[in-house]
Amino acid sequence: MFPFLKVSGDVRTLITHCDVCLQARAKRKAFCQLHQSASFPRRKSRLRRMKQLEHEKDALQQGLQAIERAREWYQQRISAVQEKMQQAGKCHATPEYSMDAQDERLRFQMARILDANQHLNALIDSSDKGFPTHMNLAVQPPPYDVHQNSIVQRLKEQNHLLTEEVSQKSEVIAQLEREKATLIRELVPGSVAAQGCS
Repeated sequence: MFPFLKVSGDVRTLITHCDVCLQARAKRKAFCQLHQSASFPRRKSRLRRMKQLEHEKDALQQGLQAIERAREWYQQRISAVQEKMQQAGKCHATPEYSMDAQDERLRFQMARILDANQHLNALIDSSDKGFPTHMNLAVQPPPYDVHQNSIVQRLKEQNHLLTEEVSQKSEVIAQLEREKATLIRELVPGSVAAQGCS
């Protein structure tokens, strides 16, 4: 190359060694870049999984707070029912209409309590068994027992009675409207004729 420069064997070895080092460094850099680009989806997947776990943890903490509130509510209701049971033995009979209202309220509340209990049990059962293989995650209705059948029968009877009562009231209202129209015609004969012309 340059005639005035004489390259000794040690320098050649050094230059060759430097070339090998540069090539190795370039290979390492390419490998690192490849490894980083391959690990990016894994890192992204890990971050997504961490977010999912955080959401699950938040939901579980909210559920635990709701369960604690529900526990307090259940205990208050049990105490209130026990007090009512003690008072029921001491007090006079309440009027029929208030008993019906209490029965309706109690049935509504019982249905909601049973529904909540069923959902909690389904959640616990599904957690114990793992994720279901099928995608039917709906809560399976429990088989009807005698008590539930009697409630359904009573509700059907009440529905029938209420329907009859509404029909009777509708007939009374229609009769009253006919009487009202007749009275208006008798009291103001000129206004009906004037309305008929316009």
